[in-house]
Amino acid sequence: MYLAFSSALTLLEFRCLSYFKFKGHLGWVLFLLLISGLFVLLHITVFTSFFVSVSYLVYSPSHRFIRIFNSALSSELSILAIYYFSAPILSKVFHKRIKITNDHPYPKRLKIKMGLKTVSIHTQTIETISTDKPYTIIAINGKVYLDNRTMKDFESILDPRMFFRVHRSVILNKNLVKELKSRKNGDYDAFLFNGKTIRLSRHYRSRWEELLQ
Repeated sequence: MYLAFSSALTLLEFRCLSYFKFKGHLGWVLFLLLISGLFVLLHITVFTSFFVSVSYLVYSPSHRFIRIFNSALSSELSILAIYYFSAPILSKVFHKRIKITNDHPYPKRLKIKMGLKTVSIHTQTIETISTDKPYTIIAINGKVYLDNRTMKDFESILDPRMFFRVHRSVILNKNLVKELKSRKNGDYDAFLFNGKTIRLSRHYRSRWEELLQ
């Protein structure tokens, strides 16, 4: 019950903070200091009132409000002050990270240099990306393009919901996977709709089930 009470007050604090907009971080922090202080007092006051009300029904004579209030103030002030000040900050950081993740600008096209020319390709048309040092080979509709970026570079550039690292030297477009077949040694073969077969290494098996979703 105490946890639910604290959670309800925390949500109310978040709501109060959301009504005000600040241009700089300093103004927001100063306002947070004020709001968190008020919520500490509100928390202790409501809790004391509840405790005294219950004691009135159970004990005779009941506990005095001022005594319980001062006791709670001395024992919980520092903990509550830290909680109500840090909770909005942690929430803000958490939601900011989620937004950055969800808004990751995965490109719809990639530019590849071919000698003196630069070719623009649609990422969704990429079938596989494999290594042939010192180059990386991008396969598209029977054609291959050489690029000097690494496999890790492509993993960070391409949408991970579509492109899966299935081998140390292969990134595969999941939309091309027709079926998977075990090699009976921990590895699998992926049969693609275009007739090609790609070997899947067991070292990258954590997301294999997603290949057929």
